[in-house]
Amino acid sequence: MVNRTIQKLALISLLSLSVSAFAAEKQGSYGGIELGYLGLQNEAQASANDLVRAFGGSASVTSDSGMAVGRLFGGYNFNENIGIELGAYRTSDFDQTASGTTSGGAYTARATLYNYGVDGSFLLRPNISTGLNNLFVRFGGHWSETNADASFAGSVAGSAWAYQRGTGWLAGLGYDADVSKVVSVRISWTHRDRIAGSDYYANIGMIGAKFNF
Repeated sequence: MVNRTIQKLALISLLSLSVSAFAAEKQGSYGGIELGYLGLQNEAQASANDLVRAFGGSASVTSDSGMAVGRLFGGYNFNENIGIELGAYRTSDFDQTASGTTSGGAYTARATLYNYGVDGSFLLRPNISTGLNNLFVRFGGHWSETNADASFAGSVAGSAWAYQRGTGWLAGLGYDADVSKVVSVRISWTHRDRIAGSDYYANIGMIGAKFNF
């Protein structure tokens, strides 16, 4: 009976040490990279209508359907439940091309837009004992800038450039699937509100790699 009791106590101690060691592994700094895609509502017809209102005649517009997004991130886990993360991202160029006619003749136009920014967020995770510690939710804020330029040739000639910058909030969730003690595959979804301080928002799904230091 005494031997069994000692064995049980030893097993409990070993399990406790294992959990403590695993929790310690979840602390510390990390970094990584994510790639994703942002689908956009087709506003080609709305852009064509704007050109007709501005110059008269007729116009047709074609545009990309979305933008790729790349993000570098780094963070620190204070314990198994709470961490903080900073990131920097940029989208690919979003292009629109147009052709139209006015009373003065035909013209062509091209517009390009992209967005970049930085973000900061808190990450909250369940206890390791739940078996769901790789799952996280995030909330925080972001600053970003949107740049746009347009050029015209033909009966309407000229160029223009504009930008808008501002802040907004973000919230999301994700999962870090451990490949090893050092490397994890990250899958995440994030809602970013008020992009560059505007009324636009983005829901971005991403996949990437996370490296523990």
